[in-house]
Amino acid sequence: MRLVILLLIVTGCFLACTPDSLAPRSIDDEAKAEADKFWSTQITKCGNDYYRKLEFYRGGESWYELKAPSVRISPAVVTDADRLNGLE
Repeated sequence: MRLVILLLIVTGCFLACTPDSLAPRSIDDEAKAEADKFWSTQITKCGNDYYRKLEFYRGGESWYELKAPSVRISPAVVTDADRLNGLE
């Protein structure tokens, strides 16, 4: 009997202490996380300001200051051809 109670307590603690990273995420959450990951490689933060460098194909570069950048996602319509190619 004590073993069953101990097992239930341990199981309850494990489930209560499970990190959020193991919890299932919605497709929107996954898309936002991927977009954030991509843009963090494209934007440089200096203090409270954000900058992005664009390099031109034939040489040269240009820097842009971004005011309050944010990532927004929106779903796209999946066509029959997309579905046949394995896209969701």
